[in-house]
Amino acid sequence: MAKYLKLFFVILCSCHSYISYSQNDLDWKMRSSVSMRYNLNEKTRLISKFEYRLKDNLTEKDRWNVNTTVRYDILKNIKIDTSYELHYLKDYYGKNSFIHRFNISSQAHIDYQNFEFSLRERLQNTFSDSGYDFYLRSRFMIEYKKYPVRPNFSIEVFQKMNSSNLVDIDIVRYRPKLTFRISEKVSCCIFYCREYQKHITNNIIGADCIIDL
Repeated sequence: MAKYLKLFFVILCSCHSYISYSQNDLDWKMRSSVSMRYNLNEKTRLISKFEYRLKDNLTEKDRWNVNTTVRYDILKNIKIDTSYELHYLKDYYGKNSFIHRFNISSQAHIDYQNFEFSLRERLQNTFSDSGYDFYLRSRFMIEYKKYPVRPNFSIEVFQKMNSSNLVDIDIVRYRPKLTFRISEKVSCCIFYCREYQKHITNNIIGADCIIDL
């Protein structure tokens, strides 16, 4: 376990060093999180997550958020979940504020040889002092499962549903990720995300630690 933790921190430090010497016009962000999963029964799982974010080339705090999710397995390869998120951040004017977010998701996956293909659809409702946002988030992901370190790649599209336009694609994300197990009940993943918005492009690196209780 100690060996994997050392590798984990070396990768993060290397990413930070690269970002420090990157061009000034690249905006890098970081997201770090810890999740705890508990099986209520054989089909229902409770998940709690804490996340901390940095922005402006990792020099400024962006926000922290907590998330609680209830997930239910309808079938072996189909699941649904509902979640609530609370975000604490500084708004555009520098005022501390809260964001409340409610999600309803469904996901299906199929296995083919050593690959897993999955499609997730999520309805995301966000309430804040500055207004209300309603998104449909569609994500396609492919994962290679043969080795202990499992690579995957996903494409996610955010479509704004409370827009006057019939189709309003607001955000697109491309994310390669590596997942590996540290112990029987602890796993980690590291990822890079290229995020395209209408007027800005973000580079996001992140690390997640998942604990099964």
